[in-house]
Amino acid sequence: ISAVIPQKCIAQYFVRGQDPCSLKWEQIKTEHFRIVFPKDFAKEAQRLAYLLERAYGPVSESLGQEARRIPVLIHNQGVESNGFVGWAPRRSEFFSQAPPDNYGQDWLEQLVIHEFRHVVQLEKLNHGLTKGLTIVFGEQATAAVAGVYLPFWFIEGDAVATETALSNSGRGRIPSFERGLKAQVLEKGTYSPEKAMFGSYKDYVPDHYELGYLMVAHARSHYGRDIWANVLSDVGRKPYPYAFNRALKKHSGHTTTGLYKETFEELKKHWQKDPLFNEPGVEEPLNPTSKLYTNYYRPQFFQDSMVVAVKTSLDKIPRIVSIDPRGKESTLCVPGYIDYNSLDAGAETLIWSETCPDIRWVHRSYSDIFCLKSGSRKRLTKKQRYFSPALSPDGQQIAVIESTPAYDFYISIIDANDGKLIRRYDPPVGTYPMQPSWSEDMQSILIISQDGNGKEILELKLADGSFASLHKAGFIEISGPEMIKGLVYYNAAYCGTEQVYVLDPQKGTSTRLTSAAFGAHDISINNKGRGIYSFYTSDGLKIASLANVSESIAFKNNDNYYGNGFDSILSSQEQRPEFKTDSNLLKAYKTEPYSKWSGLLKPHSWGPFYPNAADYEIKPGASILFHNLLSTSFLSLGYEYDLQNNYGDWSGSYEYKGWYPELSMNIKSGKRENIFSGGDNNTSLEWQKTSANLKALLPLSFSRGAYVQYFRPSISLLYIHAGKTARTLDFFQENQAMTFEYRLSYSLLHRSVARDMRVPLGFSVNVAFMHPLLKEFSAGKILTATSVLYLP
Repeated sequence: ISAVIPQKCIAQYFVRGQDPCSLKWEQIKTEHFRIVFPKDFAKEAQRLAYLLERAYGPVSESLGQEARRIPVLIHNQGVESNGFVGWAPRRSEFFSQAPPDNYGQDWLEQLVIHEFRHVVQLEKLNHGLTKGLTIVFGEQATAAVAGVYLPFWFIEGDAVATETALSNSGRGRIPSFERGLKAQVLEKGTYSPEKAMFGSYKDYVPDHYELGYLMVAHARSHYGRDIWANVLSDVGRKPYPYAFNRALKKHSGHTTTGLYKETFEELKKHWQKDPLFNEPGVEEPLNPTSKLYTNYYRPQFFQDSMVVAVKTSLDKIPRIVSIDPRGKESTLCVPGYIDYNSLDAGAETLIWSETCPDIRWVHRSYSDIFCLKSGSRKRLTKKQRYFSPALSPDGQQIAVIESTPAYDFYISIIDANDGKLIRRYDPPVGTYPMQPSWSEDMQSILIISQDGNGKEILELKLADGSFASLHKAGFIEISGPEMIKGLVYYNAAYCGTEQVYVLDPQKGTSTRLTSAAFGAHDISINNKGRGIYSFYTSDGLKIASLANVSESIAFKNNDNYYGNGFDSILSSQEQRPEFKTDSNLLKAYKTEPYSKWSGLLKPHSWGPFYPNAADYEIKPGASILFHNLLSTSFLSLGYEYDLQNNYGDWSGSYEYKGWYPELSMNIKSGKRENIFSGGDNNTSLEWQKTSANLKALLPLSFSRGAYVQYFRPSISLLYIHAGKTARTLDFFQENQAMTFEYRLSYSLLHRSVARDMRVPLGFSVNVAFMHPLLKEFSAGKILTATSVLYLP
């Protein structure tokens, strides 16, 4: 979830991609929002409209700013869980698929609060000099002020603080959200402000969401709810150099550096008092040691004595690895875009889910199930939306969570051999099911269920489709239930740090099994009663073992929650919205068709200059920019003046990306002057140059395992005309050239990580053929080929 702010004024548009051209669109207009959505999302669009209006006042209150009506675009064809706010043009975009491991808050409620807070932040900037700049330059002015002066840690930290304050959940209440900084500070020390805010290629540095939340919440707890409203107001009114630091100093007495140091000095003292930090630690990790930050997700026993896990690190893309009893690690498979927490192991089979992008449409993707058996990787399903696979004890069936674009969810069972659907179960009304696992007798499936009351563990009886509640956690974070020999092992944060707990369903008693200082989760137990689980350190997730799990269980519940207290302070400063979505309370909003051609000629930015995005230059002149809501149509018109050569050009460019091939057109026309020397006299020749380009491009991409392929065939019509002006000399002859160009581009590239300065391995080939279209133009045919080879 993010706010997208251009970091360069030249970057007028943020274009993430397009939706399939076959979609039919509809819209709902409310007092403060215009929601545009695919037709099959109509039912949830009504609820979303209600949620947006209910959140409008509470989200705006602590910044003291009412927002103008804004369009909200819904993408429901993919499996990504995200959202962003763009400001040139001004809009918000929601990706409606709920995360497979969502915390105890409805996903759409989370999106509404977080993303609308970004809208209010930017509206708050639009005062004083910034408002004047907006009149002169359009919406790009506010985006530029935000990009230059607002640090990302504040933009995202304030939004996370708001989602926490205005709900019973939110990331500020999830212990794993702060564990990266907590472990780093207590084990490695507090990094410099520069390293903490800008990151590092050498060490793992928690992102600006985690850093920002703690700094924003600390400032609100010490200097009052209105501190950030005052800072934003000052930055907007006077966007001068160091505006954010000057405003923060004025209202808190600290610069950014001072606030960072104060925040983590206090948090370090608090974290050092955590009872778990002072308890005996876990055993030595089973995994090989590494100097780099490395994570081992979902460790499980495989073939009884071997351990398998999803491994990620700073220098390599994710892979599935095995660790033998001697500690030797081997790579079993390099998957595609794997969900790290989806790995499940059977006697001879590994299964997991991967995000599979569409070859053309960025906003359409799938989540499919893959398996590894006898060293062979196989894709079990195609173009499905299956999450969190769980292999049955006999290895013949897989339980998954299935979703639809209409925001419906099911607990489904598919065949483990061919991926075909066997049966589908509806979850209880108004709930979101997550993380299924089988009982040992295969008569039931456990799930985590989330609704308006938080989370609970439910047991689905497969014979009749009924559900029984085993454990209600409310808004305390729980996940990953596994039933083993009548007991339910699950992850929970009852003590303020995520740990492994054990539940006896018959007695209703629960106890903590692990005592990792920064969190532990995802236990796996083999036939001999030995257990392994992940535990977090400042060097990443490691694998620990329990020699005998049953001997470690003592049923007692004496945990006291130990948190930083920011969530309570933030909530006390806000008026929480009531998201009662009972059908009797929902207002029926009028739904209207939305045309794909709507807003094609609505300008969003303009200015007395001409931005040349290709050369990263800004020249004297004028420009006006158009960009429709669906991000399919882009038009720019302008005039640029070349000071060096003393001439100007009128230009226009148009792109349409709403069909399978992308279409573009560019035209540029202006006077030119050539000086001819002859004896003592120089002759000036003025003429008119006009050039145009029509192009059709098919941008296709394919991904498989460690590699991504791009195939981009295109055809272009190039036209150049040299014509006369009123001052052209008589001997000048008009001329024109028209050329067809056919181009094929293909790339096969190894996926990269943050440490890679370039593609680590791969190649690209570009072949082009040009020929003249006009007979009177005597140029010949041209065939070119270029290639690039990338080596480690």
